[in-house]
Amino acid sequence: MFAAGSYVMVREGVSVAEGLEGVLCRVCGVHDDLRDIRRVDAATGAVIGIEVRFSVSELVSASR
Repeated sequence: MFAAGSYVMVREGVSVAEGLEGVLCRVCGVHDDLRDIRRVDAATGAVIGIEVRFSVSELVSASR
């Protein structure tokens, strides 16, 4: 569903300890139905921070 390089956000209602609520992220790893995502820096577009793993059902598509 979300290929590596896709822009996503964590679905509303999913609890996230890493502060990713409402933050634009990018998929940087694909493992079956799991996606590793990292935050996108708003100024540069670069991915920053640690990778966090989510199920595809916990993510929604987003655009930069």
